[in-house]
Amino acid sequence: MRCPLLSIVIVGLLLVPHTAAKTLYIDGSTGTKPLIEALACDYRQTNPDTDVMIGKGLTPTERISALLDQKIDIAMASHGVDFESFTALGLNVHRIASIAVVFGVNHNVDIISINKKQLCDIYTQHTTDWGQLGSSGDIIRPFIRPFTEVDAEVVAAYLPCISSELLTANIQVKHKSGQMAFALAGTPGAIGMTNMVRVTQSQQQIRALALDGISPTSHNLANGTYTLSRDVYLITRTDSDDTVAAFISFIRSAAGQSVMKANNAAPAI
Repeated sequence: MRCPLLSIVIVGLLLVPHTAAKTLYIDGSTGTKPLIEALACDYRQTNPDTDVMIGKGLTPTERISALLDQKIDIAMASHGVDFESFTALGLNVHRIASIAVVFGVNHNVDIISINKKQLCDIYTQHTTDWGQLGSSGDIIRPFIRPFTEVDAEVVAAYLPCISSELLTANIQVKHKSGQMAFALAGTPGAIGMTNMVRVTQSQQQIRALALDGISPTSHNLANGTYTLSRDVYLITRTDSDDTVAAFISFIRSAAGQSVMKANNAAPAI
């Protein structure tokens, strides 16, 4: 049976068999974590002898140190991937997917598309009520990720008006990807930057807005019509054991790609 989509309200690791003979430790980028959790959940069903443990998140420096020190077996990453340096360290980089970066809104916001000017007006506080954009009259509650994080970097490149110098004190910063998803799902009138895997796993509590009429589907991401995206990388040691190789092979398989597509990620060719 297919592993169900994960809910953003689940905290901690999924339950796994206590009889597993092998353990695979994965940690790193929290923005890529939901997709890897979904893949790990499906993987466990056909590999009950492997216990996949996914951590709470590590910075780029921490994840590479943990990998080199053999504290983890696989590092999750979405930026700061220096192929040449990693190769010199005895590491392999696997690009597994692309995910659309989106402006997500709380489910009570009933607009379906937004444009650059409207977004700039929201984040510079010139537009403060959804009624000004044709939705219900809720107050707009804007959230943002730190500008050192991938989602914010992608958005800032697309919308130069969204920068730390221009933001007002009324815009809340959500430091973790999961915190942003929780805020969007639970705050009426909310808007913030997230990704399509988070939206898909939100059980319809978060809706992704089309940008200038282009929806952030995996199809539009793959064909280049929707351009805001982040890559998903897994980093392994060159001396990794067969447990790591088996998990990477699963991700590359038809079954793994099916999981990614079900979570609105575009598998890497």
